[in-house]
This record gives sequence, C-alpha cells and structure tokens, in this order.
Amino acid sequence: MLVLAGLVLVLNPLHVRAYTKVSPFDEYAHIDSMIRGSRGQILVQPDDKLLQETLDEVACREADTEVTGLRFPRCREGRYDPATFAYRGWNQASAHTPYYYVLTGVAARALRAPSPPDDSIVTWARLLGAVWLLVGMYLVLRAGEYLGVARVPLVLALVLVAASPALLHASTTVNPDGAAFIGGAAVLLAALAWEQGRRSMWLLGLSAFFCASLDTTNIMGVIVVVAYFSARAFASYRGLDRENVRQPWTAYAGATAAMGAASFVAIFGWKLVYNLFAHDVDLSGHPARTLFDIDHLDVGLVLGRDTLFGVVPPIEGYMPGTLASEPYQVFVGATALLVVGALVAAAISFKPSDRLTTLGVATLVALVVSSPVLVLYNYVSDGLYYPILTRQALATLPAAAIVIAGIAQTPVARGLLAAIAGGLYLTAVMALL
Repeated sequence: MLVLAGLVLVLNPLHVRAYTKVSPFDEYAHIDSMIRGSRGQILVQPDDKLLQETLDEVACREADTEVTGLRFPRCREGRYDPATFAYRGWNQASAHTPYYYVLTGVAARALRAPSPPDDSIVTWARLLGAVWLLVGMYLVLRAGEYLGVARVPLVLALVLVAASPALLHASTTVNPDGAAFIGGAAVLLAALAWEQGRRSMWLLGLSAFFCASLDTTNIMGVIVVVAYFSARAFASYRGLDRENVRQPWTAYAGATAAMGAASFVAIFGWKLVYNLFAHDVDLSGHPARTLFDIDHLDVGLVLGRDTLFGVVPPIEGYMPGTLASEPYQVFVGATALLVVGALVAAAISFKPSDRLTTLGVATLVALVVSSPVLVLYNYVSDGLYYPILTRQALATLPAAAIVIAGIAQTPVARGLLAAIAGGLYLTAVMALL
C-alpha cells in the first residue's frame, strides 16, 4: 500500500494540475451536486438551476469541448445567468444518488477551509479521487489474498489499471464514476470472504448495496460476482474443489438472491425516494432528455457490436490533450491487448474448480452482458438510450486486475506485465509534467 500510495499520489495530482478544464462527461452538473452535497443538500431538485459557486467554477475553468462542443460564458466578476450555460443551466445529474456527492463534497470543503477564499473546492474534490482509488486498491489486495495471488504482480496490475485512461480520468475529475472501483472491489472482497466462510451473507448484501448505491452502472461489479457464483455453484454441485466451495450448492443461490435484493433496494429505493420528494416538473423539453430520447429500441442498439463489446476491455477511454502523447498511447494499446489476453487466457483454461479462471470468465461475461442490461434499463425506466462507455464499467476492474496478476505466473509473463505497467505509468507522468 505504501508503494501504491506513493505512485497514485504522484500521478493523480499531476493529472489534476495539468487538466483544469471541465470534463465533457457532465462534470459541470456533478460539480454542482458536489457543492450542494458539501452544504448538506441531499436531494437535488430537477428544476434546480446551477449555483453561483458552480457557475464561477466552470466558467473560470472553461469547458473541454473536444467531445461535446459545449461552451461556457467567460470568467468574470459578479453574478452569472444560469440560462447562458449548457442545457440552460439545469442540473442534469439531479437524479443521481447523493452518497458520492455528500462524502466528497463535505471532505473537500473541510480540506479547503484553511485555504485562501479563492481556493477551488473542485480541485480538492478532484484530489480526493485518489483516496477513493487507494481504498479500493486496499480491498483488491485483500481479495487477492483469498485467491492466493502473489502480491508483486497484483501491485503491478493495480498500477496498470490506475494509469489507464478510463480510470485515471474518472479518479481525477468530479464524477460518481470515480467511486466505481471501490464499489466493485468491496462486493468482490465480500463475495470471496463469504465463500471461504469468513464473513456472513449480511456483509455480502451490504457490499452489493454499497456498490450499486454509488451509481447504477456499478451493477456491473455485482454481475461479476453473480457470474462467478454461478460457476462455483456448479463446482459445488459436482463435488469439485471441496476445500473452497460452499456446501450445499444452493448456498450460492441464496447469496446471489441477497445481492440481487440489496442491489434492487439500492437502485429502485433511491428512485422511489426521488420520485416521491422531487418537484413535479415537466422535463419533456429538457435538452438533456431530448438529446437521448428515442421512440423505440432497435435490436442493434441492444445487441450490436458497440453495445456487446464496447467496454471490452474497460481500459481505454477519453484522453485529453494534456495526456495524449504518442508514447502513452502506444502503451495504452499494449495495455488493452494485455487485459484482453489475460481474460481470454482465463476463458481458455477455465475450470469451475479453479477460482482464478472462474473469476476471469465471470469478468468477461459481465463486460459483455452488462451493457445490454443497462441499455434496456435506461429505456424501460426513462425511455432514453445512452451508449455504455468504458468509464461506466470501472466496477469490473478490481476483478480484472486480480485475473491479470494471477495469469502472470511465469517470469516472462511477469516481466511483460512489469514492462507494460511501468511504461504506461511513466509515459503518463512524462506527458503530464
């Protein structure tokens, strides 16, 4: 953890310093929710206009227009008119659960308190992404112990995913995606501990609730465990790997039901609370809705290549100009090949009695299955279509990191992992300096 903390606390602050613009992934709305959370506001109303503090932050940082083309008014003294900002100044993140915003916002405001009045709360909130990430890394190290994964390759695998574009961007901007890694790590650790009889099913359900409550897309981390338990139930039923499986096999069905119920409560419980207490506002003309509103859902949108394989692997993602150097992009390509290779190698050598290869197959299945599930959920619940991006699959990276480390068993494989992880990290640091 000291090694990981040292590396993360160099890379992430460098990214925060270099990338000052507002991320195109609705960061302006997440900043507003974070600032409201820092003031104790849990429920953000759908007709809430962006706060003046938010408007000043985003105007003075400027928008990153490379993806969305959105622009903000120029930074100036005095009050801003919210209607002159993106989406008419509406907070389109109002329906998100408040947990990430409140935790990050309160901590960021407390850290900012001793600083000068013009110190940015957004900078502190972005820096806190490193804390979310490091706690998740600790949970992954603990999970790796249950599978007997060697510590050195696991640390290398964690450095690899931390320096990847998708996780690096999420953990250095204000966005609930930055908490996905810790959510996926928590439910995976609880699952492996339960399987070994070290923890109760209550903790497993609580971890699933925690994972799904941070963001709906974190359900991918729960699906990894569900797929893993399905294969392990078969191993238990056939009498394979008697030392590590739970008996009887129906115990896995009970654990899956507990996780499913907890995830259901986390997602739909908040949706119910939000619908009960949110203002009754006609959002049919809201620009954020009209952009994604569709009349019907085509099969291609659910089972097309971009949906089924769009987040395989969940490594590549948006690279701002401050990071997209040629050497870094070369190592990003090598990282993608390494991750896919490790998951495919696990699938080829899969045995229900082998927990590591089972986890690899479960991760691969979750990456392919989860995107269509989320597309259907968005359409059925809101009548909207959102393309599922790699930043929304970060809850699967804890499992992927363990599989990568476990597959790298030979000196050559570990040398390759060290070379790619080290190269990715160093080229990222060099690009940001």
